[in-house]
Parts: sequence; structure tokens; C-alpha cells
Amino acid sequence: MAQSLESRPTVVDFREESPWVQLAKAHWLNSKVRKAKPDVIKKQLWDPLEAEAFNSRSLLILENLNILEKFLWPTYTEDASNHHVMLIALIVSAKHREHLPIWDIFSDRADDFSNLFHRILSMSIDVSLPTRSRLSIISFIISAFQSLENVLIRKECAPLVSISVWHNLASEETRDRIVAKAPTLKKAWRASAKRYDAGDEAAKAKMRFERSWLYTMLLDFLHRLNGPEKDQAENLLYCERFLELLVDLESQLPTRRYVNTLLKDLNLLSVIRLSQLYRVPDNALLRDFHSLLKHFVEFAIDDYSGEALPPRESTTCIARNWPNCKEPP
Repeated sequence: MAQSLESRPTVVDFREESPWVQLAKAHWLNSKVRKAKPDVIKKQLWDPLEAEAFNSRSLLILENLNILEKFLWPTYTEDASNHHVMLIALIVSAKHREHLPIWDIFSDRADDFSNLFHRILSMSIDVSLPTRSRLSIISFIISAFQSLENVLIRKECAPLVSISVWHNLASEETRDRIVAKAPTLKKAWRASAKRYDAGDEAAKAKMRFERSWLYTMLLDFLHRLNGPEKDQAENLLYCERFLELLVDLESQLPTRRYVNTLLKDLNLLSVIRLSQLYRVPDNALLRDFHSLLKHFVEFAIDDYSGEALPPRESTTCIARNWPNCKEPP
């Protein structure tokens, strides 16, 4: 999303008297940092940013001051605070909006990045976090799914959209019927089960989390669509952002392959159209995202082979697998 001129830093923002410049010089520009002090993370970075609602201008100033490269990432460990993790997510999102390189900085510490990524996934489904904080988290995840050409990212994202998400389909009968449609699906399902059975308890817990993550996010999204009126403004922002993520998943064949089946099983398009947020006249962006999602969900292509389908066959496929799935008028 393009930034307005008013939200962009100017030369004035990088003068010596700038609070952000002073902070950078004190903690990371003039020396190599080995450990981030909790007070710096919370009181000098997070609190001021939160007080100004994570203003884009401040985030871009900090990005220009190399906060990610020289401070946040070098000092990240598995014991880092949630505020440390969210600051990384905020700066990554700011870089993504500016079309700046992001992921190469993480490549020399793949294990630490994997830990960071799973911290972010866990925080994305933590209902105790404020919605505004979760917005920064989901923005990071969107950035990742828009960067699947990167091997590091693909390794972390692939398990989240694999055939194992079908554990969350409404019934085993539906799943068995779909799996039986093609030998490749049977093979993928058996391979998924075999990987799970071969894992130790820690590996199994990780796989259970990965296969349930998207489903958990979807349930939270559906709850927000009809949330209390006092939360509608924040829920609207969150739902718009989450729909952006779903559009990204549906518009790429590798991520669409198994996810589309889950969305159809939830009858997601109809539920969105019947929701309170959808029916508010001013929520045009939400409806636009719904229309775009509908385009990709119903796109005339075989989810599993990638082959184009004639329109009639596309309609027949939907009716055969989800006989109760009807779009409201």
C-alpha cells in the first residue's frame, strides 16, 4: 500500500536532535550490539511506537537507521520478549511496503529464523494480544507468503498449507472422498501420515500446530466478522488484512492446492456475505476483498492438478463435493 508524502521521513527526521537518531546512536549505530536491553526494547522503542499507533513515518525512520540489521535481528534469541518479536514484524512489514529486500538478512541463522517464524505464528493465534498487535503479526505473515521464491521462507510456509490441513475438514467422509479422487492425493496423504508417525513427541507437536494453524486463524476471522459493535473498527482492519492473506494463498497454485478445499468445506464465501461486517455500507474494501477471493476460490482450474476446467465441469466439481454449499443471493 502506497504511503502518503506526509508519512514519509524527510531530512529533518535524521538530524542529530531527532529522538530516533539519538536512540540509534546510543544503542546500535556506533557499536556492535550483543544483547538487547529489555528497557530499550519496551520503554524506548515499543512504548513510543505504540503511543503513536505505529506511525509509518517512525517505522521508516527506524528502518533507514538499520534497526533490523544492526539491532533487532543480531540480538534475537529464542528467549527474546514478545515485544522484540513484534518489533521485528513491524520493520519487516515496513520494508515490504517499500519493496525493499527483506529475507537475506535472516539466511545465515536459519535455525533462529525458524524459531522466530514459529514465535510469530503462535502470536498470530494468541487471542490475549490486542488486535493492533496482531495486525503487525499478520502483515509479517503476508510478506512471507508473498515471498515464496525464497527457500528460507518456503521451508517455513509449506507445512502451513500442506495436505495435512485436511485434518480440519468437517468430516472424514468428505476427506476420504476427495483423497480417493486421484493417486497423487492418496500418496500425499499417506506420506503426511508417515511423517507424523515417524516423528518424536516434539516433532509431532510441531506438526499438529502447523496443520491446525490456518484453521484456527479462519475460526478467529469468522468470529470477528460478527463481533460486538464496540470492536467493529479494529475487527474490520483485521478482517481486511486477513482476507488479503487468503487472496494471496488462493492466487498461487502451490498454496491454493489444499487450502481451497478447506475454504469450501467451511462455506467461507457465504459466511462472509452473511456477516455483520460485510453488510455495513461503508465497508467497501472488505467487499472488494471478498469479490477477489471469490474469483480465485471459484477459478476454473483443478485444485490438485492445476489443469484448466471447462465452466460446467467446474460447477459440477463444487456441487459433487459440497452439496450443501450454496452462495446466498
